[in-house]
Order: sequence, then structure tokens, then C-alpha cells
Amino acid sequence: MPMDDLEHFALDRSAAPEHHPIAPDGKVAVVPMQQLGSQIKAQRERRGMTQDEVAETFDWSQSKVARMEAGEVKVSVNDLRGLFRELRIKSTATQNAMLDTARNIKKIKRDTAYDRLIPLVDRQYWQYEAVATRLATYACGYLFPEFLQTEAYAQAVEQTVRTFAPAHCNDEDASLRQRWRQQRAAYFLRPGGPVLDVILDEAVLLRKFYDPAATIIRGLQRLNSAEPGDPFNENVTIRLASFDLSLYGSSAMVCPYTVLSMNDQPVATRYGWTLNESTSTGRSENVGDFQDDFDRLTLRVLSPEDTNDRLEKYISAM
Repeated sequence: MPMDDLEHFALDRSAAPEHHPIAPDGKVAVVPMQQLGSQIKAQRERRGMTQDEVAETFDWSQSKVARMEAGEVKVSVNDLRGLFRELRIKSTATQNAMLDTARNIKKIKRDTAYDRLIPLVDRQYWQYEAVATRLATYACGYLFPEFLQTEAYAQAVEQTVRTFAPAHCNDEDASLRQRWRQQRAAYFLRPGGPVLDVILDEAVLLRKFYDPAATIIRGLQRLNSAEPGDPFNENVTIRLASFDLSLYGSSAMVCPYTVLSMNDQPVATRYGWTLNESTSTGRSENVGDFQDDFDRLTLRVLSPEDTNDRLEKYISAM
């Protein structure tokens, strides 16, 4: 796929992946693993036991219990039955629901090609991405979001990173990251893809990692103008946080962040490198706070139409 022209933004429906590359079969491991882990934690706390006490009962390490509750490891059906006895979970409905979740998790397969390269927190975040119906993201004045980067832009960014950390940027890793960017772009920008609500700091447009940035800017224009049936993803809205809006200094403008939602319910946020999650035991206030911040920010930035006018000025000046 030629990623350095508008085909990066207008992907053929038949060629675009149906599922997020972190879970190519459309099944996502981390979300149900964390749901099950949160249920185990809730039942342990209801029983008034510590992680150490549970671990001692089963001759496990405390870290194993902690990882189970965090959804970082799969829980076997046999271990789950043992937990039912120890935590005195007597409800048949609760037991069956937890057993069904554990069995479904066991069946899940995902793409492990990125495990060596990508930290666990990133893999967890991207699996939330795979089930999100809406992605609201603010990109401050550093980089375009990965799914909006053309191949040439991404390569220039990679080369810049190599300058500062050559030991961690060999050719194999660079190729893997490049493939990952292309797969994510194809997933998000395909026609009928998830809702993307993007706010770009105007300073992003001036960062010259790759001088002919007009290709990306034209693509942003085209995405902003897409209509139903268009070969572009019509579910994309792009707004600029312009220089003249005096937003700098606001806490919402300090660091890039993203809010992932399922059916209008925020389920996870990422602020810089920090992942915040909601679970089946209750929604993290931090997740909702980020959604509120983003909604307030949309009231202060340029409309999609005014954004397109501003983008046109940049294209004319290039």
C-alpha cells in the first residue's frame, strides 16, 4: 500500500483489515482478563483477605495473585474453582459467569509479533483500542498521531529517535514499528471504521520531521470532508487548537492524551505513558475526568470547517 500519498487516508474497504492488528481474529484478551481479575479482587476484598493470605493458601507467590487481579495473566479453570472455595463464592450464577469468561479467554489468540518490542502497558492499551467504538485524542505540539502519519513521516520520526537512542532502534525493530503503524492506520482509517475525534495542536503542523507535510495536511482535509459512502472514513472529525486561542498553560494542553469509549462509556485513557482503566467493579474517576476535559476542549478549538480553511492556508504556503 503506498503510504506516502492520499491512499494512506482513503483505504479500499476490501483491502483494509476488519480487525485491529493486536487481535487479528477480532477477539481481545486483555479486556475480559481484566474483568475477571477485577471480579477476583472484589471477591477477595469481600472475604476480607489480603493477596498474601490467598497466595499462602494455594502456595502461590503474592505477585501471581496481583497479576491475576490486574488481568496480566490468564486464570485456569482449576485455579478459579479453588478460589471459589477459598473466597466462599457460593452463587452459581457468579461462578458460571466467571468460568465462562475464563474459558473464553483460553480460546483467544492474538498477534504476539510485537511482544518483544512493545511494553505490556502499550499492549494493554492497544487491546482496549481494538474494542473501542470511539477514540478521542488530543495531539499536542510534537507529532501527528501514529494512525495519521504517512510512511515517509514515520520514517523521519524513526530516524530522529535513532539519533538519540541508536542502541534501541535497529533495522529490525524499525521495520516492525513501521508495519505496526501501517496496520493501525489501515484499521482506523478504513471506511466504516471507529469514530475518531482528533484535536491537533497547530504546532504539530510546523514540526518538520518530514518537510513535504502537505500530504498529511491534504489527507486531514479529506478526512474532515468525508461523507457516507466515501472511500475515506466518514467517522473522522479533526479540529485544530490554533495558536490564537490562548489555550497554552491549561492542564489539558500539557501532554497528549486519548480517551477510548465503548458505546459512549469511557473505558480507558492514556495520558503520556500512563494508562488508566475502568473495570467491571466501577469506573475510574480519572477516565471520566479526561473525557470531560476533552469535551470542554472541543468547545474552544476551531470547528472542522474552520480547521479545513486553516489547513488550506498551510497547503498554499508550502
